[in-house]
Amino acid sequence: MLRLERKKINRTKIRFAIAIALYCILIFVLLRHAVTAKENYVLKCSNYLQFQDFKKAIDAGKQAVIWQPKDIYSYICLGKAYLNVSDFNSALKNFKTAYNMSTSIENLALTSNLMGIAYQNIDDKTNAIYYYTKSLNFYRILKNMNGQAAQLNNLGEMYNLEGDYAKSLDYFQQALSINKSINDQDSQAVNYNNIAVVYSNDGKYQKSIEYLKKSLNIFEQNGNFLGQTQAKLNLGNIYRLLKNYSDAEKYLLSGKDLAEKIGNRYWQARAYEYLGMLYLDKSNYKKAEDYLTKAIDIYKSIGDKKDYLSVSNLLSQLYKNDSDESLINTIKLNLKAFYRNLLECFYN
Repeated sequence: MLRLERKKINRTKIRFAIAIALYCILIFVLLRHAVTAKENYVLKCSNYLQFQDFKKAIDAGKQAVIWQPKDIYSYICLGKAYLNVSDFNSALKNFKTAYNMSTSIENLALTSNLMGIAYQNIDDKTNAIYYYTKSLNFYRILKNMNGQAAQLNNLGEMYNLEGDYAKSLDYFQQALSINKSINDQDSQAVNYNNIAVVYSNDGKYQKSIEYLKKSLNIFEQNGNFLGQTQAKLNLGNIYRLLKNYSDAEKYLLSGKDLAEKIGNRYWQARAYEYLGMLYLDKSNYKKAEDYLTKAIDIYKSIGDKKDYLSVSNLLSQLYKNDSDESLINTIKLNLKAFYRNLLECFYN
């Protein structure tokens, strides 16, 4: 009898051990699946950002935050997705979370920069400058020259927006000096473009053209089509301001074709807007209305409310200046549609 009892006990122990082992295997599989799911959502968010599918990037980013709430890159990716649809307050909220979670100098440098971008987009210049400066200091600690140049560039842009052109040029020149020292040609071209914008804002159009051509030359040598698009559109707009309409049209149409070729929706809209301004200056109201309407449609589709609003002023000028009765009626209808869509843009 004792022998039989032992066998029963041993069999019970074996069954219990098997049950425990199966339970552990099940837990391991579930945990592995959970980790994979978390990693996939962050990766999906990044991939959607790369392909400019911002709605799906937001959905994936939200899932990443749920699955991996202690990973700052979940919040960074979600914040970037919100940034690209002009939901700047949501972007700022996620960047703040990532910033507060940062423990390394590298992550503090990155998240400080993102905070600066978010504050810049909600027109909080004081905080934007504060966080860009923090990011610059972190990159100096890291001796990261690319990071330093990027933050000097951001600070130059902020002081340009504030109208402090001397300070803006100083920061841009510092960024240019670094980019020359590390032989970063594309970044040098961006610096030239930004310096040109400052000169343009300061009314020094010939200096602006000089630097834009330097920028365009580098972008063409390096086959950077997006850079070429930006430089050509900026050049075209400067020539428009100088009333050199033939050169303005040449550069703007070339920039438009490039924007369409590379499929960049924002710069397509910018090209249409600049062309609309050109034809408005030339009193060709039909062409102006056609291009401005195209710009509005794209700005709405990509969620760019700020530029969507600014084009309304150009349409208002069209309405005031045109004497063609049939076109006035067309523009009236388009203006009604515009303001109806504007309400949709804010309330949807």
